[in-house]
Amino acid sequence: MDGTLARHDSNLFDKLEGIINRLPEPFTLLLALAALTALASFPLAQAGVSLAFSTVDPATGQAVAKTVAIENILTPAYFANLIVEFPKLLVGFPPIALTLVVMMGISVAEHSGFLSSVIRGLLRRVPKFAIISVVSFVAINGDLFGDAAMFVLMPLAATLFYQMGLNPWLGIILVFVGNTAGFSASLVINQTDTVLSGITASVLPPEAAANVSPIMNWYFNAFSAFTATAAMLLITYFFVPSKLAPNRVSELEIETEVVEEPGTGHGREGRGLVAAGIFTVVYLGLILASLMPEGGALRGEGGQIVPKSPFMGGIVVLISLYFALSGIAYGWASGRLKSLGEAAEWMKNGISSMSYFLVVSAAAVIFLKLFNDSHIGEYIGSYGVVMLQGTQASPGVAIFLFLLLVSVSNLFIISGSVLWIMYAPIFVPLMLALGYSPAATQMIYRIGDAPLNAICPVNPFLILVIGLLNKWRPKGTEAVKVGTPLMLAMPYALAILAVLALQLVFWVLWDLPPGPGATLMAR
Repeated sequence: MDGTLARHDSNLFDKLEGIINRLPEPFTLLLALAALTALASFPLAQAGVSLAFSTVDPATGQAVAKTVAIENILTPAYFANLIVEFPKLLVGFPPIALTLVVMMGISVAEHSGFLSSVIRGLLRRVPKFAIISVVSFVAINGDLFGDAAMFVLMPLAATLFYQMGLNPWLGIILVFVGNTAGFSASLVINQTDTVLSGITASVLPPEAAANVSPIMNWYFNAFSAFTATAAMLLITYFFVPSKLAPNRVSELEIETEVVEEPGTGHGREGRGLVAAGIFTVVYLGLILASLMPEGGALRGEGGQIVPKSPFMGGIVVLISLYFALSGIAYGWASGRLKSLGEAAEWMKNGISSMSYFLVVSAAAVIFLKLFNDSHIGEYIGSYGVVMLQGTQASPGVAIFLFLLLVSVSNLFIISGSVLWIMYAPIFVPLMLALGYSPAATQMIYRIGDAPLNAICPVNPFLILVIGLLNKWRPKGTEAVKVGTPLMLAMPYALAILAVLALQLVFWVLWDLPPGPGATLMAR
């Protein structure tokens, strides 16, 4: 490979994108979906649409009956309460707060010239295929930092790719896909491992729950980080969607305001990098001093760091603060920044570039609230459970159907923990009866839980992706609609799902352990 991304025809995806883009723009589409959800809830609730199935009581380990019923939200009282709660829901919508915090810090680092100087200094000789691999790999392992990975890496990747002469859209999509479709793959044990294993343990009798741990899927997940990265690299080079080419920025004529090189000379740029470097050492030293001691201020209760601690909870602020302050240090030393007022103006520009995202978020909050409260999404997922329970499937077929059910469910329910809360009480005992350990069942679930997140139309991060794609869109092109990111992500998502499914076959055929102390088959 010579590091050059060639243009490939993706007529099928272009046609699908065109079809989806005939839908209204995201704000109108989300409000329409919210209205449809409310209207549908009334006749479905009146008809008594519900599902009854067997599950397991986490407290006793005994089989109990569970019912999921559609609730009518088309009532004056419900909407009166929604009006009262809406400001709190909007302000509390996680993507909004995180986006505002991150964009302020990133914008200072970008406008000061700090980011472009670092990128030029560190990556001038790095081949493009290595950059694509590194960005994909970091995004896949981004769950270690929670949502911060998405909000920090996407705008950074766009700038990074622009500086290297690559399409910034490619950087955005790689981060989005890596952190969503590759969500289950990770080299390190993270908060998702802790949450999911806790749910798994809760549906088992005490003696069986004692064998459940956050590391029981680590071998498979760590290996997945490399296979998923390889899948993304192959798609980029051999089946890149047409809108991610050409690879030369000069051919794209990006419309967004791009910070040019300061032109202050290598001496001033060097002084700026030295100042930013000194600040980086001091900043990291302060964080380590607050994190490493047993009673450090950034540690949580009992001295823990993962999954819950001030460090993990404040990682977004810590990262954004670093970029803002390092940008200020660079700007002052290089002569580009004259006063803090200029830094405030740069922050304002960063927020302004995401104004459309903030508007669409208002519609997203309404839709997600109605969709969850009506239980329509939970009903759709439970319906698949009931269908699978009714089949007399062999273990191999059961694995395939379970994987398919979880994958399809992610088109409706984006939260992995919510979905596992719903599925674990049914499938952990069901797969155990077929001979598969709880660790194996959770491993299979995690394979299906992630890939199609990237093409889920109700993925809340989709709003951020659309906003960033619009920020970096070529001149003379129409505003990005919901179909564009979905179709750009689709080949990557399907490739990751296929690769992880093949890896599962390999694991089962060779009876490999999912993680330390865990076995594939119940023994």
